Amino acid sequence: MKVASIFGACSIAFVLTACGPSESEQDLFAAEVAALTEQAEQDDAARNEPGAMTAAGEAGDPGVAAATSVTVPENFPGDVVLHPDMTLSSATGMSDTMMLQGEVADDMAAITDFYQRQMEAQGWVDESDAAGADIGMRRLRFTQEDRVVDVTLTPRGDQTAINLALSPRL
Repeated sequence: MKVASIFGACSIAFVLTACGPSESEQDLFAAEVAALTEQAEQDDAARNEPGAMTAAGEAGDPGVAAATSVTVPENFPGDVVLHPDMTLSSATGMSDTMMLQGEVADDMAAITDFYQRQMEAQGWVDESDAAGADIGMRRLRFTQEDRVVDVTLTPRGDQTAINLALSPRL
């Protein structure tokens, strides 16, 4: 029994090592984590500045976070389309990896059509699939050279939440 357990554990370790991320992917991930950690520390230091996220509620209560103003980062690529009616609730990232979140008062079908038409017009290839459809979400994926844009749409009452993630294509 011990031999079978040891053999199983060794097999799993071999598969994870052989199929895991390459050293360069691990280095990229570590650099992203370090940059995001540094950004979080800077955000903590600046949380009392105008436009910063603030939490409402009693001490110890998770509260409700509300942004006074969120804008698209200056270095956001011009060929990545944002829905013109999207109200941004957050924008985070670094040089080549960014995430924007917001909402639009429209249904998922209309927003899906908008992104498919507009991203293709900017030279992006639509590689979307039906992922998330079984739970009421819609995931769109667009690729271009060495970049990927994932757009996740989630119904939220009479609004549709949009999560847009731009990242390098690995």
